[in-house]
Amino acid sequence: MKTVQILNPLELISNILEKSGYGKNVRVGHIEYDKNVNSEYQYHVIETTSHDGTMLFSQQAIDKALLRLVNKQTAYKLTLPEDKEVKDVSYTVGDVKLESEFGEVDLPSGKHAGVKETIKIPVRCEYVL
Repeated sequence: MKTVQILNPLELISNILEKSGYGKNVRVGHIEYDKNVNSEYQYHVIETTSHDGTMLFSQQAIDKALLRLVNKQTAYKLTLPEDKEVKDVSYTVGDVKLESEFGEVDLPSGKHAGVKETIKIPVRCEYVL
């Protein structure tokens, strides 16, 4: 069985920051949300995981994907300028898509009933030169 959940990236980022002690409803200035990016993206940030179905593992994978944006650790290589220094980067993201496929999965302890999940975040990035 396969399920797909669509999640709001700004709410998820706010939750990550709150868990890290930054307070509630904190926004990151270099990340904007635009649902049009779902169809007009440059690339996807993708994270995959297989586990026994424990929701904590799902949340960790989502956090790992979003933290690449929060920490400015991703860029669209085809638009990186070769002759100029990039001073900063900002992102416009679409919805976080969580695809879960339930069944038999490979885990460190062997094949077991579980879930394979893929997190996809469509991204457009801009550079400050």
